[in-house]
Amino acid sequence: MRADQIRDFYDQCADRYDAKTAPLEWLWLKRLRQEAGGRLHGGTLEVAIGTGLNLPHYGIGVTHAVGIDLSSGMLLQAAMRSREVGRPIDLLQMDAERLAFADGSFDSLITTLSMCTVPRPEVALAEMMRVLRPGGRAVFLEHVRSPNRDGYCGAAVAESAAETPAWVLSGAGFGGDNPSGRVQHRV
Repeated sequence: MRADQIRDFYDQCADRYDAKTAPLEWLWLKRLRQEAGGRLHGGTLEVAIGTGLNLPHYGIGVTHAVGIDLSSGMLLQAAMRSREVGRPIDLLQMDAERLAFADGSFDSLITTLSMCTVPRPEVALAEMMRVLRPGGRAVFLEHVRSPNRDGYCGAAVAESAAETPAWVLSGAGFGGDNPSGRVQHRV
């Protein structure tokens, strides 16, 4: 799909998104979001923030937060969640493949269940590593196909320091022997 098609899709479903995903949140995503959010610190960027489901789980060490999303509808939902949970955040409509931030702008970043919707995930990941300061922390919570269970989708939390982006790319299933650029990571 093209970026405009992805944006339109999420704009149309933004007000129903949380209700549709509520069973998965209850079963296992909330716990994984808590784990991932607890790893964040300092100035933090959330790429593809969606409706802001990670906001309540940001660690106490997060001093400033910025969330970006392609969809204005999702950003509206994230703004409402930010007010509900009392977590201030700057929200910007932006494409993950073209981050409008200087190199090394953030101490940590997170992206959750989003790389499957990015047309060129390798470009988005390179952009994330670019805006992460040297020694910064990148946290990924992604749904993946497990090589151990045919057809099973699960989730994995991966983390890396910014100076090792090759590990992040291969650890998240991008690069190496994975020319498709799709996540292939064990649950």
